[in-house]
Amino acid sequence: MADALSELQTSTQQRFMPIVTNQIYEGSPVTERIFKASQEGDFGLALPSFDGRSIVEPLEVGYVTDLTKGDSTTDITDSVGSYSTSDTWVAADQDVLSGANYDWKMYHVTIKIHNLRLAENQGASRIIDIAAVKMRNATKRLRKAILADFYGTNVDGADGMIGLRGALTGDPGTETKVGGIDMNANSYWRGYEDSSTTVLTWDAINAMWYDTKRMGDADPATVMFCSPGVLEAYENSLSKRVATGASGTGYFAGTQIGSDISNKRVAMGGYDAFFFKGIPMIEDRSAPASSLFMMNENYINWRVLKNFASTGWQNLSDQGKDYLQMTINGYGALTFSALNKMGRYSAITEA
Repeated sequence: MADALSELQTSTQQRFMPIVTNQIYEGSPVTERIFKASQEGDFGLALPSFDGRSIVEPLEVGYVTDLTKGDSTTDITDSVGSYSTSDTWVAADQDVLSGANYDWKMYHVTIKIHNLRLAENQGASRIIDIAAVKMRNATKRLRKAILADFYGTNVDGADGMIGLRGALTGDPGTETKVGGIDMNANSYWRGYEDSSTTVLTWDAINAMWYDTKRMGDADPATVMFCSPGVLEAYENSLSKRVATGASGTGYFAGTQIGSDISNKRVAMGGYDAFFFKGIPMIEDRSAPASSLFMMNENYINWRVLKNFASTGWQNLSDQGKDYLQMTINGYGALTFSALNKMGRYSAITEA
């Protein structure tokens, strides 16, 4: 059994762990675009807090004072603007926070192999197969958990990362903090939410494109993520046109009639990809139903404090447990520097 454990440790650490992080972030448009590029300790313009418990993301839009944080009834005028020859530059006693603070979050997946399975599969090749299956399943489970929180409703104070549905709520109506800043008290720190539009049209997408573009440097969104049913309904709306008669009687405007070399008439319909003003619209099966998210990737980051790593296989027989256990864990934070550069539709009727 000791030899089997040694083989398992070696296979896991040398063959599989070096590529675990890449495997976790593969297979999803969200993790590949937003998470995969992140490197441990590379925080860009962000800085760890003095106590090391959080990461401070510089704000791209707006600034924070005691009042805008919701902690005081007296705001302090920022010392900026024109001045005359008789004026004196005075910085005053200001408490200006130029960044949003995000607590580090911890993610893990724990797997086990019963000692009976090791006894049944003696030999290096069989042990490698067992390790491969376990690691593949572990990375899929961890990716699923990360995506659930990414699209979730978490705000400050939750165990998991800030979620898009938590951050992009428009005016929340009550104190709701993201990065330590109250979205209710600060209109500049609100992502857009449209919960009334039920049909995704060009006009609807264009409206949010302008809403999310007008702040900051007026740079537009870079990607849209939506549920499969939303994209299917959008494709149907682009394709079907009523030609005559009652609604539902028509033709497909996207259908093209051509001929192949055998002189057969061929009908070609549908679309291979969707873009709006050059912005890709990507189907994500992890996205919530009836939802489309318009994101600007310049203002959202996955900051990594510790890459996902393994604890190694531990034999728990001395604890009365007849199996081996291993945990893969890492620390990071999903940060935003301008919530009003992003938005979402939450009530689109799916196909």
